[in-house]
Amino acid sequence: MGAAIDPESGAPYLPWGPYLNADTLKQWQRDLFEVVEELARLEGWRDDHYDIVIEAIERQPISTLRPDLHYFRARLDKARAAAATGRQR
Repeated sequence: MGAAIDPESGAPYLPWGPYLNADTLKQWQRDLFEVVEELARLEGWRDDHYDIVIEAIERQPISTLRPDLHYFRARLDKARAAAATGRQR
């Protein structure tokens, strides 16, 4: 049993998950790259660490994109808060 077919577009989809078109996927990937880039800067990641994470994002399955975006956004929020606190001292 495979994916269902959308009667309007003819595109396959999985009915138990959200519909994801190519534009949305690209936007989520861009968002994740931007979040990771800022997080790496705030946390002072080494270049090789940053490269490993970016390469993983480029190759990751679609199913892990939203959870990773959520995870890294949460870390970025904490890093921003820590940076703001550090500047206030």
